[in-house]
Amino acid sequence: MLNLWLSFLICALIIIFTGTKLTRYGDIIAEKTGLGRM
Repeated sequence: MLNLWLSFLICALIIIFTGTKLTRYGDIIAEKTGLGRM
């Protein structure tokens, strides 16, 4: 049971880490291309 929770927490941390990286890179691309402006 502990192994299940440990793998869940590791996966959740990976998803959170990559999600923040993706949003940061998305903002950079939007600023450089001008697609983020309204």
